Amino acid sequence: EYSETFRRFFAYEEGKRTTARSKKQGQSWFMMTQVAFFVCVTCLNISSLVDSAQVWDTVLANVLGETGALQVTSTGFHLVRWTYASCTEEALLDGECIPFEQAGDGDDDGFIFTAGYMFNVLCFLPLALMNLQENAAWQVVEFIVLIVTSIIFSYLFWQNGLVWEDERISWWGESWDGLMGVILFNFA
Repeated sequence: EYSETFRRFFAYEEGKRTTARSKKQGQSWFMMTQVAFFVCVTCLNISSLVDSAQVWDTVLANVLGETGALQVTSTGFHLVRWTYASCTEEALLDGECIPFEQAGDGDDDGFIFTAGYMFNVLCFLPLALMNLQENAAWQVVEFIVLIVTSIIFSYLFWQNGLVWEDERISWWGESWDGLMGVILFNFA
């Protein structure tokens, strides 16, 4: 495991016997890296759930024409609907039309439970309550879905061609500003 390396490496003193003090130092590093790892994995899981809910809300809006949500605020419960009509043409073209970005009666201090989020709960909560042996069949299905979607993506990428223009694909990037976020959310 990743953190075990810190426990062993920082507890080792070259040419000397491992002392209680160095073992404690190794244990401290182990705990710090474990906490950092779990914080990063939790951030990844939360951001993945939000992203997945937004995708399902977008799919529902495409298929049904609109999607809905329950907004819970200090003033009570409100049913909120979302359609593409709430987005500008520019936001649609840029891919920045996010479902329920501004929702409800202007009270942004509340919570919003979207249909996409409820779809996630219905799909993934039963799987989360199973142990690894009980959901082994689902793991195989998800692996097959991963392979099929990767093949489809590769085919579409190949079909559309690869254009080496600076504004489309950058080898090194314009700025290093987002590097920490990329490392943080890809840590797991």
